[in-house]
Amino acid sequence: MPEHTKRSALPLTAAQLEIWLSAQIRGVDPVFSMQREIFGPVDPPLFARALREVVVETDALHTRFVAEDGQVRQIPDPSLEWEPTVVDLSAAADPRAAADEWIDRHWERSYDITRGPLFAYVLFRLAPDRFLWHQQYHHLISDAVGASLVEQRVEEVYRRLTRGEPAKSPFCGSLAALAEEEAAYLASEEFTQDRAYWLDRAAGGLVPSVLDRESGARPDPRGSDVVRGSLRTRHTTIEVAGLNRAADAAGVRRSAVIFAAVAAYISAVTAEDEVVVNLPVGARTGPVGRTTPGVMANVLPVRVRVDGQESFADLARRVAELIREAVKHQRFRAELLAREAETGPAAPGQVRPGVLVNIIAAGGELTFDGHRTEREITFARPEDLSMRFSSIDGDRMGFFLGANPGLWDGVGLAGHQERFLRVLGQVVADPGMRVGAVELLAEGEGERLAVWNDTACAVPGGGWVGLFGAQVAWSAGAVAVVSPDEGGVVVSYAELDGRVNRLARWLRGQGGGGEGAVAV
Repeated sequence: MPEHTKRSALPLTAAQLEIWLSAQIRGVDPVFSMQREIFGPVDPPLFARALREVVVETDALHTRFVAEDGQVRQIPDPSLEWEPTVVDLSAAADPRAAADEWIDRHWERSYDITRGPLFAYVLFRLAPDRFLWHQQYHHLISDAVGASLVEQRVEEVYRRLTRGEPAKSPFCGSLAALAEEEAAYLASEEFTQDRAYWLDRAAGGLVPSVLDRESGARPDPRGSDVVRGSLRTRHTTIEVAGLNRAADAAGVRRSAVIFAAVAAYISAVTAEDEVVVNLPVGARTGPVGRTTPGVMANVLPVRVRVDGQESFADLARRVAELIREAVKHQRFRAELLAREAETGPAAPGQVRPGVLVNIIAAGGELTFDGHRTEREITFARPEDLSMRFSSIDGDRMGFFLGANPGLWDGVGLAGHQERFLRVLGQVVADPGMRVGAVELLAEGEGERLAVWNDTACAVPGGGWVGLFGAQVAWSAGAVAVVSPDEGGVVVSYAELDGRVNRLARWLRGQGGGGEGAVAV
C-alpha cells in the first residue's frame, strides 16, 4: 500500500468488520435499497447537482476498501468518478411497475469494493409531477440510519439550490471522527457497564426464539414471492390510528405496541412463556454517530416473559421498559455477546436465527421541496425471518415478512403473516384483553382442525387383554419388544404372552387379584 494511502486509510467500525467477514465467507455482496417516491415536480439536472455535492462531502459515499497484511482498511477518496442515472418512464403503460422491473433487473449489480462507487442513485421520471428516487447501498458503507441522513441532506441541498441559497456546511462528521468515537467507547467505562449488563441478561437465556417454518394452515401460496434476494409476503398496510389508540391506552409508544404484539404471537405459536426477539438499533449515541452516514447498526436480543393472564396493555408497558433498558446499552455488539455468552452463532457468516422486528419510522414522513413522499426500504436477504414495519406517511405503516429463501417456503411465511395480523388486530382493538385469550385461528379453522384430529375408530370388544390375545394369534412370531441395551434381547409376541401368563399365575399365587396394586 503506498505511503500516502496508508496515511489516509482508516480502520473499519466493528459493524463493518462483521459485514466484511461475512461477505468474504458467503461470497455475496450485502446490499439494501431505498425507494423515495416524490409526489411533485423535480428538476433532474438540479437534483443531480445536489447528489454530487452530497457525495463529495460525505466520506462514506466516496470510500473504497483495501486488504493487506491480513487487515482491511477504508480509504475516503473524493476523486471517485460517479454520475447519477436519470430514466424517463413517463410513456410506459404503468410507470411505477416499469421502474420496479428496472430495479429488479439491476439488483444483482456487481460492486468492486477496492475501487467504488459502492452505491447507485437512479431518478425515475414517472410523470411531470411524480418521480421515484432509487438508492442502493453496499452495506459496507451505510446502514439504514446512514442512508436516511443522506436523504435528508440531499433534500436540504436541492431545496436551497432551487432558491439560490448556499447549503449549510458541513452537515456530518468524517469517517476518521467516527472511528475515533468508537475507539473511545471501547476503552470507556460505558463499554464495561454495557458488557456487564448483557452478560447478566445472557445468564438467564438469550437464545432467539425460532418460529416453525412449516405452515399448519394452508394460505394462498401466491402470497409470497422472492423479491431482490428475499422471500417476501405481500405488502400490507396497517392503519396508524389504531396503533396510536392502543399506545395511548397503555401509555407507551407505538413501537412498544408492535413489539409486544410480536412477543405475544411468538409465545402463542411456540407455547413458550419466555421468548427472545431480535431488535435492530442504530447504536448511534455519540454526537458524531448521530449525524454521520456510515455503518453502526446493531441487533439486541430482548427477552420477554409473556403471562397469558395479564392484559395486553400490561405486556406492552413491560415491553416498553425492557426496550428502554436494552437501548441504554445498545452499543455492545451482538456478535461479541454471541462469542462470550453463546447466545447465537459465534463465527462471521453463520446464520443468526430468530425473528427480527424492524420498525422504521424515522424519515418516513420526509417532504421533498415541500412535496409529499413515500418511502420503501428493501434490505439484504434476512438471515432467518424479519417482520418489517415502515412508515409510509402519517396515516399508514407498511408491513411484510421477509425471510431467507434457503430456510423458508412461501406457504409457511404467508401463514405467519395472516396469523400475526389476526393477533395484532385483536390486541389493538382491545388492549385490555388477556394475552392468553388471543385467537390465532381464523373463523372455520378450528372446526377444520377438529375434523382432521378426529381419528377415533371402532375396535373389537374384549378390552386390551382380548386385543393382545388377537395380536398373538395373528402374528405369534413377530417382534413385540426389543431391549434398548446393546446386543439386547428380542422378544416375540408368543414369548411375551408366555412370560405375562407365568407372571400373572405367580402373582395370583401370592394373593394378587383384579384391581389390586402390586410391586414388581
